[in-house]
Amino acid sequence: MDTIIWWESQIERDYIYLLEIDPTVQSYRGQPFKITYISKGVTKNYTPDFWVQRIGQQQVIEVKPASQVNDQKLKVMFKHYFWMYE
Repeated sequence: MDTIIWWESQIERDYIYLLEIDPTVQSYRGQPFKITYISKGVTKNYTPDFWVQRIGQQQVIEVKPASQVNDQKLKVMFKHYFWMYE
């Protein structure tokens, strides 16, 4: 991307390497924006790891190890996020 992309974990760093060699990726940004949502009456913020522009589509990417994929806290957060964009 000819710029510095900050990463917070080794798995994010590894994903950046994959983005750099993926021929379908046109551009990407790390921690591209903040989403504010309310859960159980409490306002919370979520910042996705990446925004990726691929040929023909845009993606919001959260990079997590397999051990965290079914984490209940993440499910609640993503439920609020996807509800906003459905």
